[in-house]
Amino acid sequence: MRYKVVLMTLLHILYAGTLFSNVQQIGTTANNFIKILAPAKPAALGEAYTALADDVHSIGYNPAGFGKTMISQAAFTHIEWLQQVRFENLSLIAAFPFGNFAASINWLHMSDMDKTIQDLSSPSGYQELYQFSPYSFFGTVGFAKEFAENLFIGMNLNLLNYTIDPEDKDGSSFSFLADFGLIYDLWFLRGLSAGLSFKNIGPSAVFIKDSFMQPIDFRAGIGYAGDFLSVGADVQYVNDNDINFYVGGGLTLFNVVTFRGGYKGGTMNQPTMGAGLALGGLTVDYAFVPYTDNDLGFTHRVTLAFRFGQPHTALKVSPPAFSPNGDRVFDYAFLLPELTAKPKIRDILIKITDEFGNPVRSIRVNDPDIRMFWNGKNDLNMTVPDGTYNAAIEVNYKDGLRAESKQVPVIVDNTPPSIAIDANPKMVRPGQMTALVVPVNFTANLYDPRGIGRWRLVINGPDGLPFRTFNGSGDPMPIVWDGKDDTGMREVTTGTTYTYTFFASDKLGNRGRSSPQQVNVLLRERVITLSADTLFDPGKADVKIRIYNDIKEIADQIKELGKVSIIVEGHTDSLPIRTSQYRDNTELS
Repeated sequence: MRYKVVLMTLLHILYAGTLFSNVQQIGTTANNFIKILAPAKPAALGEAYTALADDVHSIGYNPAGFGKTMISQAAFTHIEWLQQVRFENLSLIAAFPFGNFAASINWLHMSDMDKTIQDLSSPSGYQELYQFSPYSFFGTVGFAKEFAENLFIGMNLNLLNYTIDPEDKDGSSFSFLADFGLIYDLWFLRGLSAGLSFKNIGPSAVFIKDSFMQPIDFRAGIGYAGDFLSVGADVQYVNDNDINFYVGGGLTLFNVVTFRGGYKGGTMNQPTMGAGLALGGLTVDYAFVPYTDNDLGFTHRVTLAFRFGQPHTALKVSPPAFSPNGDRVFDYAFLLPELTAKPKIRDILIKITDEFGNPVRSIRVNDPDIRMFWNGKNDLNMTVPDGTYNAAIEVNYKDGLRAESKQVPVIVDNTPPSIAIDANPKMVRPGQMTALVVPVNFTANLYDPRGIGRWRLVINGPDGLPFRTFNGSGDPMPIVWDGKDDTGMREVTTGTTYTYTFFASDKLGNRGRSSPQQVNVLLRERVITLSADTLFDPGKADVKIRIYNDIKEIADQIKELGKVSIIVEGHTDSLPIRTSQYRDNTELS
């Protein structure tokens, strides 16, 4: 539906021009020499170039066209016009990533003419005063760029000097004019474009004492530019002329030779023809346009154009480091190219090299819109070793142009973080398993050049199942374990064996772990030893009265510890006892 709307809009614009045509105004406008469009290539195409414009020849046809130019260009055109009139054109386009600038100088000149006045005494009836050579000059500066996807807009500012008699102060006129243009590359067929141009917009020109309006020019066109075939059609309305139409096409062989032909109809009807030869960045074009219907003669155009520089091409890599280990976390490095004139791209070559410049991987892509990436494998489909590599793209265009981006580093990292874990306080005894005393302080030392992602400390109980787990991200702070499980309801069994392991991953997803450490876990103990003769008299079970205050102080200290387990251990008297109260030492204890 969208393309139908665009085409219907274009057709209505073309038809609307016919409502304002005025063939009776021919010759009533100023600066008609600007209707001579210099470059040979568009002239050979029947001047059907409003939508096909995409190079240095676009300046005079549609200023939006040089916004599509990928590289800087310069061109010189010479025209052998009618009746010994000659026309010279020098054009330049400077291409930048933010847009393109254009400049053009045009000069029309002719052979000398005689200036005479009436002289009835002369046999000829006039007197020759002097000879003069009429000329016209105009300069152009412009800017164009892609303002939205597939939409190019451009503008020219023109300064014109039209001089008939250089010796006469009233024999010249200056004008300031502006041109506007746009081109839209239609989305449903690559290479198909529609274009509009509005030219010669400005105040009237004053010549001697009379004022003359400018030859305002409105054109609309549609064109297709493929790998070897280009065709175009334009409709033109000029305020002093009839409605004109233009059609043309070109056939390119081997990206070297192009044959062109076209037809101009309306006010004047004539065929056009020509050819072009491209050798590297140098192009020579010729156009032949006969005006035999009016017996005016033939016109010849020759254009020499040169392209220099390369299309803007840049590459970004995201992420700059990745881990192609198949864990689905940063397994690819995506290549994000900045490309110029996608419809003109033939293919793209992705080149991966190692830090010494040796080729590692080459990938050819035919669709510039496809998502490009590197999976960390070389040309043998083997994962490359960790290290820094360089990525670049080489863009090959259909017209033989080539552009290459700067190399961008990309890091392959499949190495997990280094992990060291220590726990304190510990008790180390020769020949025995290391023991940890609750509360336990764990200190983890982690390092990875990409940074630490997530980590986990797992403490397994005697049954081998997780007893307590700690989780976090980034560099971990010291971890304190109070001896309880994840529910907070169970406590370690003192003197039994537990195993702790620290797990960590870097920010690329590479996972590592410490070696499992088996330890005995002991609850913290306070041992209070009281001698028997301090508490009891021999053969007695009653605590001595004088020790009551000491026992109370011990009890207060135990209360301050909170919830604790108390174990009382002792032994019986060493003296044998047999009394009426205690039958033996065991009963006494």
